Amino acid sequence: MYAYYGLSALGPSMAKYLWWKRYITQVQIVQFLLFLSYSAYFATAQRGYKIIFTLNIVSQSALYIYLFSKFYFSTYKKKKEEGEEVVMAIENTTSKTAVEGGGDSVGGGDKTKKEE
Repeated sequence: MYAYYGLSALGPSMAKYLWWKRYITQVQIVQFLLFLSYSAYFATAQRGYKIIFTLNIVSQSALYIYLFSKFYFSTYKKKKEEGEEVVMAIENTTSKTAVEGGGDSVGGGDKTKKEE
């Protein structure tokens, strides 16, 4: 996950290497599902902890699952249902920059203007 953030921070020139964003989100959803199942076990099997601690773990897990699932379905599934190709946001930024005549936003790029 942090490798993805680091590469995406380098600018639009790295977009072709960031095809695995979807899979990171899937892994994180699985991670939170596992944590929710552990927290459900913790809530039922552990004794001696305050109820607020247990409720915090369960609610936090459920919230993360909800948020990441909502992001996943709105970003990948909805676009697929509409018949559009799944496009990452950074690729959209790259294409806008190319259309508008800007260069590489990280290195300054070639910003010469055509004079006619």
